[in-house]
Amino acid sequence: MLGHEFMRNAYLAGTFIALACGAIGWFVVLRAQVFAGDALSHVAFAGALGAAAIGIDIRLGLFAATVVVGAGIGGLGERARADDVVIGTVFAWILGLGALFLAVFVSGSSGSDGTAAVRVLFGSILGLSAGDGRLAAVIAIAACLALVAPEPTLAALLTASRVADEVPVYADTAHALSHLADRPLVVREGWRFEVDPHAPGRARSYIRDLCRRWGLEGEVREAAEIVITELVTNAVEHATSPSVVEVERHGDAFRVAVRDYDTGRTGHDVPEATTWHAPPTSSPRGRGLAMVAAVSHTWGVLRHPDGKTVWAEMAT
Repeated sequence: MLGHEFMRNAYLAGTFIALACGAIGWFVVLRAQVFAGDALSHVAFAGALGAAAIGIDIRLGLFAATVVVGAGIGGLGERARADDVVIGTVFAWILGLGALFLAVFVSGSSGSDGTAAVRVLFGSILGLSAGDGRLAAVIAIAACLALVAPEPTLAALLTASRVADEVPVYADTAHALSHLADRPLVVREGWRFEVDPHAPGRARSYIRDLCRRWGLEGEVREAAEIVITELVTNAVEHATSPSVVEVERHGDAFRVAVRDYDTGRTGHDVPEATTWHAPPTSSPRGRGLAMVAAVSHTWGVLRHPDGKTVWAEMAT
């Protein structure tokens, strides 16, 4: 397969672009700008066709338009975090602008020049030349290096993105490498379970494996299995809704939270931890929360408009 030049070009460009997208995508998600990122791809479309319409290299128009709009979004900071309606409106306007440039370009083109519009609209990675592949790889590497060693302006933007809230940030590469083997301050994992009688058993198995991977054994693991079994069982039996489990280790605390989507239609509710009382020993129901309270250091309930989160925390 690699004997074909077009495949080698595709792998060269695709590999480095995938690495760059993975690194940059983390920051896009952190800034809650996924939809804005999608809009930028259409900015590239409009910029490329605009360049074609005035007779210059389409790559120049593509990069110029994307960088200018991206820098504008980044420079606006918190003010750029518009809701989906605003972004969608700009999205439609950009697509319309691209369609205008396409019409101008096609009406003034003939012969082989007309294929440029098709390339912009329906380009394939398998159609890259050797030069295109190398250019894509160089740009992707440069983007990754910009994140690894940012200049002051970019460093300020990364700080504004609250990166330090999620990952450790060090002053220089040597300092960062010396802490490479450190355990993160916060480690998380999560799962989603549908309304299924087998969900509590699967949740128990998942957290058992997770505790082994995180080096949590003995009483902590047993307590975590009890907590997740009871909370997922409550979501299945009483909330009759899917449940989202989030497990977090922060310092000496191990936290298990189960989110359901019960809006009160079932008539079942979990009392606040401050007002909850253990049921009498003769009661056939209500033993689940009693077990959670017994094995956890603290527990509680967070109310949401569309459900609740019941959480429990244990000391490691």
